[in-house]
Amino acid sequence: FCAHMQVGGFYAVEPKADCPHVEEMSFSEKFDDFTLDAAEAFLKNPCEFCDVNDENWICLDCGILGCSRYKNSHMVEHNNESKHAVAISLSDLSSWCYNCEAYIISPKIRPVHSMLYLAKFGELPRSALTPVEVPQASSNSPYPPPTPIHNDLPEDINNPNATGHLKKESIQEYQDEEEVLDAKIEELAQLIKSASKIVTFTGAGISTSANIPDYRGPNGVWTKRDRGLEFDSKELNIANAQPTFTHMAIKSIGDSFPDKEHHVVSTNVDGLHVRSGLSKETLSELHGNVYTEQCILCNKVEVRDFIVIPEGKPEIDTASLEGKDYNRTRLSHATGRCCECGGYFCDTIINFGEDLPPKEIQMAVQKAVAADLSLVLGTSMGVAPANQLPSMARQNGGKLVIANLQKTPFDSQCAIRLWGTTDVVFTKLAAVLGLTI
Repeated sequence: FCAHMQVGGFYAVEPKADCPHVEEMSFSEKFDDFTLDAAEAFLKNPCEFCDVNDENWICLDCGILGCSRYKNSHMVEHNNESKHAVAISLSDLSSWCYNCEAYIISPKIRPVHSMLYLAKFGELPRSALTPVEVPQASSNSPYPPPTPIHNDLPEDINNPNATGHLKKESIQEYQDEEEVLDAKIEELAQLIKSASKIVTFTGAGISTSANIPDYRGPNGVWTKRDRGLEFDSKELNIANAQPTFTHMAIKSIGDSFPDKEHHVVSTNVDGLHVRSGLSKETLSELHGNVYTEQCILCNKVEVRDFIVIPEGKPEIDTASLEGKDYNRTRLSHATGRCCECGGYFCDTIINFGEDLPPKEIQMAVQKAVAADLSLVLGTSMGVAPANQLPSMARQNGGKLVIANLQKTPFDSQCAIRLWGTTDVVFTKLAAVLGLTI
């Protein structure tokens, strides 16, 4: 049964949400570690039975690529022969169950759908995104509400170009009473022990104790800039910063629980996760790293022991790049050093309006949709699409935990919401879990 609803004068199909066949289905091994490259290959390849390369469908049971009933009907024929029930369209990324004879939606399909959407449109699907709204604390929490920390906050502003919080209410920070925080830590420890796939998402708040200011706090870089207040650049000294207790505890979780898969996704550019000892295989830096530069031609990556961003604008001989395939938008990030292939090294920093690095976002999406526990640390979750990733675990039956001083748009989704600095939270958590820091 498919319900129909009228939308803007047209009739749209409401997908069936209780299809039993998708639950019975065994996904093809092709989707076990479904990568962005694999998704792009499906989008480019023709039907496996003819040369049609549009209006194709993927059988989610075996991974066969076949054309639609409006072409040569090879996916319909495949269903008749194999009885594989569920397929996804590469035209509009809808999912169809041949047994139900209905469009369907299911959390089980979402990981494949999200990767195909990312490959097709260069962004995450809106169905995977949670609307950003005025933060509201969860009304289902068994704990008392946290206590506001600040009495003197920056004034409300109405600035359409602002990148930080506009209202005092959003800037305000909160903390749990110690006995409340202790109880929440015990709960968090149990969640970590029972989880098999953990993804930790980190923001600027985990680096403030390393004397690196945050962005949206009461004294944050964007909070001051949006209000015309001067930011003292002397406050920012990334080169001398060392990993905080939180950085080291995050590293220790992976070391202490080798039976668990632990991946870290960060929007920080300070390089402190790398300095803590995290390997590149267990880390996705969505906004880049001030110590990393990449060749614009051969994509060779170099990790330096100095900040790669130059003080001035280096000279670029664009004539030397004529006729060569490279991302021209990254050329403004040139560091002034040349690769042995003749290309220019560019920093990896992602500014507003620039595309996230494909491999980093691919890995982050893969880990996010597979996680049974998402830990969000030190971020008010205000920048898309990074702020959308943690809730993917929850949509697939996982748990979401947030530890941050400010409210976030996702607080009501939390299994546990901790209010405190991440160093305080992880000092207590390390003691409960017996982590070696």
